[in-house]
Amino acid sequence: MPCGDAHADSKAAAISSATHKASRCSLRALQKNAIDWLSRPELPDAEAAGGGPVPGPLVLKPAALMGGGGYMGGGRSQYHLRQSLVFLDMPVLMKPEVMVRIFEAPPKNDPATGDLIHEGTQKMVDQLLASFAEWCRRLEM
Repeated sequence: MPCGDAHADSKAAAISSATHKASRCSLRALQKNAIDWLSRPELPDAEAAGGGPVPGPLVLKPAALMGGGGYMGGGRSQYHLRQSLVFLDMPVLMKPEVMVRIFEAPPKNDPATGDLIHEGTQKMVDQLLASFAEWCRRLEM
C-alpha cells in the first residue's frame, strides 16, 4: 500500500522529529519531503472526483508533535513544523509539548535497540498521546 493511501485512511497524524546539528533550526530533509508528498493533491479521474483534485492525505488532519534534540530538545524544528502545517489546515495540539534533550544524561533510549527506556520521557509521551486522543474525539463531535 502506498504511503499516501495509509495516511488517507487515518484520522490524525502524530509526528516525531529528531534534530541534529545540521538542522538544529529546521526539519530533516526526509521529513520535509514526506510532508511535501503527503500534502500534494491527488489528481484522480475527473469524473470520479467531480472534476477537481482531491486534497492530499494530510490536509485537515489534526496533528500532535514530539521530538528530541540538543539544548531545546528539538523545539525549534517543532515550531518550524507547526508553521508548515498551517498551510495544510492541520490543527496542532498545543500541549503538552514533548521536547526531549536526548544528549543529556541519563540515557533516554537503549543504544542497541533504540527503544525508549527513560521513565520520565515515556510518561511525557504517554500524556501527549492521551491528550491527543481526547482532543481528536472532541474535534469529531
